[in-house]
Order: sequence, then structure tokens, then C-alpha cells
Amino acid sequence: KILGVQVTGPRPDLVGQSVRLLHDHGFEAIDINMGCPVRKIVGSGSGAAFLKDLDRIRQTVAVARAATTRPLSVKIRIGFSPDAINVEETVALIVGEGADQITIHGRTREDSYGVPVSYPGIARGMRVAQSLKPTLFTVGNGDVMDAASAQAMVRETGCRGVMVSRGALGNPWL
Repeated sequence: KILGVQVTGPRPDLVGQSVRLLHDHGFEAIDINMGCPVRKIVGSGSGAAFLKDLDRIRQTVAVARAATTRPLSVKIRIGFSPDAINVEETVALIVGEGADQITIHGRTREDSYGVPVSYPGIARGMRVAQSLKPTLFTVGNGDVMDAASAQAMVRETGCRGVMVSRGALGNPWL
């Protein structure tokens, strides 16, 4: 019964305009994807490219928040590269600008799927989020392939929810 949508874009003003349009067209929840690792998306300045520019993250969440009263979520990764992990700073900016939910994928943009998800990296972001806004809904993401891995995600990171991605490709009923 809830219709949500995910957006990304290279500039805060474009994301803000998109959020306003989606709000006006009745979408009940809006997610900003700042974690997509796809080369074409990142090359356009969207998705995980945000992780390299904290001020652009802050501006984008601020204009999106101003454009809607609907639930606003943001999906990120723990950093752009293994030597540029900035999950704590990123989460603090997103929470500070009024997001209602945050999803943290436990890899960097440069990590391949062969690199195990970092529960400690996700947990660091979860602690910041929950200390700044205890009511914030926090979601962990990465390597969730079955009930046991979903339970491990919650146990090891302190997240309140789990997002299933690739795990649903082989098992859509997961």
C-alpha cells in the first residue's frame, strides 16, 4: 500500500526538483541513492560519487528535506574507497539535515562483491545515527542471502532493519 521511489542526481538542485515532483505526484516515501556503484551512474556524479563530497551530501539532503514532508531516506556505502571510509561523517550530515531513515551498505564503491561486507563499518554508522536521532530507522545492507545472514546483520551492526539486494536475485521470496 505504500508507494516509494528512489532517486539520484548529480546536483542538489536537480535532486530537490525531483523530490518535489515525486511528492506532488503522490509518492509516499522517497529515497536518495548515494550508494550506487555502477560506473555510468558514478561517472555522471550520481550514486556513490556523492561519497567524495560531504558538502554536496549535506546540500542535497537539505533541499530534498525542504521539498517534501514525506518520509525521506538515504542509502550510502561506508565510503568511496578503502582509504576513504567516511561513514561516520556522512551519517552525521544526513541525520543533521533531517532524514527519516538511513541505509548503510557495508562496502566501499571500489570494493568488489568478493570483498565481504564490513559489519564494523556499518556499526560505526549505526552508532552515530542512533546517538544523534534515536528514533531514526536504520537499515543494514550487503551479503544478506538468507535468514541467518539477516539476523547476523542485525546482531553485528545494531541496525533495526535489513535490506535484501543481490540475495533476492536467486531467491525472490527471501
